[in-house]
Amino acid sequence: MLRIQALVIEIYYARAGASVPGGPGGPAGDGPDAGRKRPSKAQPQSSPCAYNHGVKTLSALLSALILVLSPGPGALTVFAQTVGRTVPVQAGGIAPVVPLAQAGVSSFKLATLSGTLALGLTPAALPTVQAPVRLTAPAALSVQVPAPAAAIESKGFQAQAAAAPLLAKPVIAAPETRPVETVQTTLETSVQQLGRAESASEKRSLLGSLFTGARRSAVPADPVVSDFAPAPKSSLLGRFFGKTAAVDAVPTPGTTAKDDSGFNKKAVIALFLTRTLSISCFILTSIAYPFVAGPAVGWAVYGTLMALGPLAAIATGPLNGSLADKLSARNSMVINVAIRALLTLALPAFSYFGVMNFGTLLLSSIANGWVLSATMTTENAYIRRLAGKHVQAVHSLSSVHYVAMQVVLGLLLGIGSFVDKANPVLPFLISAAVHGLVIVPILWFTMPNEKPPAKAGEQAEAGTLKERLTRTLEGAKTFAKKYWKEVALLAAGIGSYFFLHSPLPIAAALFFWVWRSDTVKDLREGKFREVAPREKEIEARLAELGERGDPAEIKALQAEAKLYRRRQFVSILYSGLQAVLTYPLQNFALPLIAVALVGTAGKALLLGKLTGAVFFGNLISNSSQAKLPDVTLPLVGKVPAKRLVQAGVLALAAAWVFTGLVPGSLLAAAAAPALVAGLMALASRLSHRGWIKFLGLGLLAIWLPYFVWTMPALLPFLTVQNALFLTMLVYGMFTGPAALSFSLYQQENTNKGDLGKVFGVSSSFFNTFNSFGYGALSLAAGLLSTAFPTLLLPIGIVYAVAALIFWNAPKRMPGLPGKAFEEKPKAS
Repeated sequence: MLRIQALVIEIYYARAGASVPGGPGGPAGDGPDAGRKRPSKAQPQSSPCAYNHGVKTLSALLSALILVLSPGPGALTVFAQTVGRTVPVQAGGIAPVVPLAQAGVSSFKLATLSGTLALGLTPAALPTVQAPVRLTAPAALSVQVPAPAAAIESKGFQAQAAAAPLLAKPVIAAPETRPVETVQTTLETSVQQLGRAESASEKRSLLGSLFTGARRSAVPADPVVSDFAPAPKSSLLGRFFGKTAAVDAVPTPGTTAKDDSGFNKKAVIALFLTRTLSISCFILTSIAYPFVAGPAVGWAVYGTLMALGPLAAIATGPLNGSLADKLSARNSMVINVAIRALLTLALPAFSYFGVMNFGTLLLSSIANGWVLSATMTTENAYIRRLAGKHVQAVHSLSSVHYVAMQVVLGLLLGIGSFVDKANPVLPFLISAAVHGLVIVPILWFTMPNEKPPAKAGEQAEAGTLKERLTRTLEGAKTFAKKYWKEVALLAAGIGSYFFLHSPLPIAAALFFWVWRSDTVKDLREGKFREVAPREKEIEARLAELGERGDPAEIKALQAEAKLYRRRQFVSILYSGLQAVLTYPLQNFALPLIAVALVGTAGKALLLGKLTGAVFFGNLISNSSQAKLPDVTLPLVGKVPAKRLVQAGVLALAAAWVFTGLVPGSLLAAAAAPALVAGLMALASRLSHRGWIKFLGLGLLAIWLPYFVWTMPALLPFLTVQNALFLTMLVYGMFTGPAALSFSLYQQENTNKGDLGKVFGVSSSFFNTFNSFGYGALSLAAGLLSTAFPTLLLPIGIVYAVAALIFWNAPKRMPGLPGKAFEEKPKAS
């Protein structure tokens, strides 16, 4: 890079009729070769016009290379600073060439777009002019030297050249290695962000980052070295994401290292480590909770508990999102996990003191519903900030990681048997200890303590205590004046519970409150969205048509623009609808089914296996849908991480069939991987549009166990348990990717600074719909003497209606891929 810069500068000054500043061809009185004449060589004669044209062309080409491969003007500024000299340009002249190595410069470093360039100089390290060059140019051009360099100007060229590394020191960036592919991706991302920018200040900031390397933090240069710097060693996670251990910039106090792409390697590793521990505890407690609370209050009332549990999360969803936008990742995550650890101790405490009843369980359920919602909102909001441009890979790994643990622990290892044999409150004690004593310290020391930048107008003045109290009182008055109707409806809903014994009025009142909140209003108006290029085209076309355009075309364009404005909110509604069809079935219906099939002895084991089958279906589809980079393995080289995950899924399929579904059958175990491979091939062809459109196929699978259970002669080769396993497998295969498609759609269409608010609203609707689902199921279960299999019939009817809704959903979600099936890539 330095050679290209030096050559361009030399050609530039040669065209100007002067020597390169402070370098070969400088004034005769400076440098060790002063007054010495260089022997001239005969040059081939050429046309001055052709020669000048060739020089101009070469200068233009090399200048273009510098624009792409360096930070731009900053690099030339550093070059001028290292020379430390002001040279007036003469109208013409010939001067000898003085290689820098002879002048005392052994090596120095310069910052470029590809990182810090450590260059060891030899007599052949820089280009030299082998013959005199005489060109004329205006005499007004000169290179001005900053003040620090002027102090050594009088000491001659040799001293100035030796001081070059010191002059460049304040602006040299930290060592990093960036391949061409990374540079190209960064440029493409910056151009896309520039196209979406609206304000002038945002555009200026993006332009500065693109052309001047403003995103790099200036750090002192390393000591002068005598040779090129060795290549940094790669780490395991760095290999996975195509990074090396040295790419992270030196962190400032209170922060963690992050590279130019925004990828925080240390925080992402900690995130997956703590997720592993937290998910393991969650699987244990989620299996144990139904069999602790259900017998204590009755299964119908248990459904009411599940419905009322998310109520606090409904009301505080937007608040959780706002806090995620204001707190640092470390503080937000640590607070949530610490509260979760304390609340997990509630159930063992109730059991120990003998106060486990509907009231205490309701308080615990509401508190846990809130903290789980806050944790999910925080994690979703911070993944994009921690992962940077690798957000899609991290999301894919996150989804595969969660479902893989569910499959291994629940389906293969049968962790539910631990709940059957041990004290049912023991899993809660384990979870509290792990979260409070292990996860909290890990998050505290690894997560970045950097607050998201506050938006203009959002920074409240601190003021004195009296002023803060006054503002708080005024805010309370404003709140009461604005939301008195919602408060009255919520109070009426709570009062109705003592007469109706149903949580549905309470859930409806809270849903109405959230619907009328300012955050939801702004979301419905599209204020948090990323403006799509198509929206700009529609706006330009409407302005072109004006009032005299075709009314039909104007109406169609306005309708399309409305779809784009409301696409976030519509996707949240669809996501909530999917939630009501998913979680009440898993958390309320499946425990009842397990008890109905095997009684109290092996209920937890069967529940764990049924839940594991749901997530095994998730894993089949996610392993084909996940976009993962290559992994470099010892003795093997680069291997697509996606293939490794898929190989693991095939092995899990064989193990599950051989040990559980068809015990001891080698033939069935050998056929299972082939069947799963076919499902993965099908899943790999579906786009996000396809997963949403065909979600109904997974929902309709619920009819299989109903027919096997109620009409055994129809499918005599299937047991009810195996029919349920297959149903949960197909069900999970479609519900998991559809949920991921909704989540990614919301992220891709939301401003990064508003992710917390959008996820908070999504969490509120998610929990509202779940409350309605739990309430409806518990009401139906209370009306039936034997809930299952009878309850499967109304569930199947509701799922059939929902399948039709999801079939038409992509029409209201602009920006999805145009086809449900992606075209198979052609072999090159």
